[in-house]
Amino acid sequence: MTRTREPREAHRPLRTGSPPNLPLAGEVPPWPARRGRSYHSAFQSLREATANQPAFDLTTAERFHIPPHVIHHHQRQGRLWSMGRGLFRFPDQGLPDDVEAVRIVAHHLGTDAVASHVTALFAHECTDIIPERWEFTVPREKRYIARHGIRIHTTKEPLPLADVTEVRGLRVTTLVRSIFDAAKTIGDPSQIEIAIYESITKGLLHSEELYARRNEAGHAWSPIESGLKKYARIESNT
Repeated sequence: MTRTREPREAHRPLRTGSPPNLPLAGEVPPWPARRGRSYHSAFQSLREATANQPAFDLTTAERFHIPPHVIHHHQRQGRLWSMGRGLFRFPDQGLPDDVEAVRIVAHHLGTDAVASHVTALFAHECTDIIPERWEFTVPREKRYIARHGIRIHTTKEPLPLADVTEVRGLRVTTLVRSIFDAAKTIGDPSQIEIAIYESITKGLLHSEELYARRNEAGHAWSPIESGLKKYARIESNT
């Protein structure tokens, strides 16, 4: 008995539309004519369209006819960075230096995530460092998978409300808390001095606020105190 092969069903159309805050640039490439095609040109188009964006998600990849399993395969091979649940970025694009990019990643980390340390100083515009990694503080009870370009700090209890503020829609630690946290992790004390100088000269912070919480700093008080003294000398000479 001869068996005849049933004709293949037509490809199911993929979803279209870009998610909020992730606009696309350029034309979407045509649907591949056959299975097994190389995705090289599609990835090139995706790279160009998302070059100035913090990350892209699976819906965006689908617009370029790249299915989820191909995205996850490239991520496992190290050709893509996982920036958060369902967020990806090309490694050679580095990290974008804008607060909106951090806000999008924070959104995918969850409502408990607060940008902190050098990332918070960057958001407050009180440092000249472009962060190599985005830093977030979360409750220890929460579980997060390590991501490229993201560093997670944990606390036993949620951050006090007095230590959290908002900058352009991004939840960040206050300047006082950010300086204390950064002083404990940053390798270059001069960067703490710059942060203190910028904070005070811009009227965002008073030196008394740092002195009032010096007991919380521990070993990190040394670079903070040095920064305060350096600021005082500069002010006395002006």
